[in-house]
Amino acid sequence: MIFLSEKMWAGRFTKQLDEQVNDFNSSIRVDCRMYRQDIGGSIAHATMLSEQGIIEKEDAEKIIDGLESILRDIDSGALQFDPTAEDIHMFVEAELTRRIGDTGKKLHTARSRNDQVAVDTRLYMRDKVAEIKEKLKSLLRNAIFDFCNPYYDEWQSDQDYNTYENLLDFNIPQDSNFYHLYCLQVFLKNFEDIFSRKIVFEDQNGLISTILNSKGRN
Repeated sequence: MIFLSEKMWAGRFTKQLDEQVNDFNSSIRVDCRMYRQDIGGSIAHATMLSEQGIIEKEDAEKIIDGLESILRDIDSGALQFDPTAEDIHMFVEAELTRRIGDTGKKLHTARSRNDQVAVDTRLYMRDKVAEIKEKLKSLLRNAIFDFCNPYYDEWQSDQDYNTYENLLDFNIPQDSNFYHLYCLQVFLKNFEDIFSRKIVFEDQNGLISTILNSKGRN
């Protein structure tokens, strides 16, 4: 049985929650991968709450220190994800409250879970696109060297594919022998376009000023 006292909507029920219902409703097994983005967004949110005078500076510092300690413990393996947690947001908030007491609950001020989902998803996509882009760059550069080097003088010997900009513009013949390289180059250009787009953060309450550029924190 899952204890209702652990759920934020517990007041609506009088009986304990069946484990099958909790498993159906829980997403922690999927969204736990976004723990870094969730904690980063929460640090930015706590910073904003303090700067806007919504919570005391001391409370914000306590919250941020608690969140940073949670991040360190997850990274080191000292803290494991609770499989009965509803999602990564509730897991982090519950762990924060366990560590610093009721002050941790102030993190949810002026914030909905929809806000958290939107922010976490965008930050996660930004980070993953950057990661994939770097891997594509390495793959394309090595592929051009391995497959195209014998033809380098015949093509455009004045081109330097070791620089990123030229790697995108390198003139790869669109014939059957090099079509896979051409496709890799197109993929890389597409990911570059995605990464360069402005990430818009939806905030229903209008209180998250900037997630990526909070004063004093990255």
